[in-house]
Amino acid sequence: MAQSLVILAKWPEAGQSKTRLAEEVGSEQALALAHAFLRDTLRRFQVLPYRKVLAYSPGAAQTQFAAVAGTDYLLRAQTEGDLGARLQALLLEEWQAGFSEIVFLGTDSPTLPLPWVDQAFALLRQVDVVIGPAVDGGYYLLGCRRSARWIVMLERLSISQTMASSLVPDPLNSASDHTSRLPIFADIAWGSSQVLNQTVARLESYGLRLGLLPVWYDVDTSRDWAFLQAHLRALRWAGVGPVLPHTEALLAEASDE
Repeated sequence: MAQSLVILAKWPEAGQSKTRLAEEVGSEQALALAHAFLRDTLRRFQVLPYRKVLAYSPGAAQTQFAAVAGTDYLLRAQTEGDLGARLQALLLEEWQAGFSEIVFLGTDSPTLPLPWVDQAFALLRQVDVVIGPAVDGGYYLLGCRRSARWIVMLERLSISQTMASSLVPDPLNSASDHTSRLPIFADIAWGSSQVLNQTVARLESYGLRLGLLPVWYDVDTSRDWAFLQAHLRALRWAGVGPVLPHTEALLAEASDE
């Protein structure tokens, strides 16, 4: 099956990136971390053998993203709206392009084991949705497979008669309208500790089969950053783990202070 890995990223800007972390460590360090996570994430996942898409925001940052992504990623501008609207638009676009198994990632989990992405795609051969639960109550990974259950759900929601019959979506100008949202993207308290719970409830309601990855962590607060520092030190001493040159440069600076 045609597989596509989509990484969602927002261009780091002072005062707008990692705002919770910025409140605790300052906007300058939070901005530096956001840049490091973006670059290290793109560097790590470029080796995977899937079609790779960098879904970027804002649209005006295309030039900056092109410079850091190189030729390994296709660039796609995200739509406006909350995370649910953006995920839905990207999912339908990928299905329209002929890719049946889609995995979404962000840039907040720089140490995420690469084999878990392979595991997500493997699970999608058997289930409709794969989730990688995050310790903060959200998820670090979401995978969706174009399946008969999805088609039935689309028909029930009447999102698009064309989409329901042939999986070719309309122009997506209604993606931000909650009345036409796919259930896993509708009425979710994005950014809260309820995202995972609410999403699973939607899957149960519509009978979508779920595959689960191991729990992992995002880095959104100073406590998360402290844990990441300890985790990277442990990985280095054990002689395992990913190479994160940009993040580890910041870690070295923090150790010198």
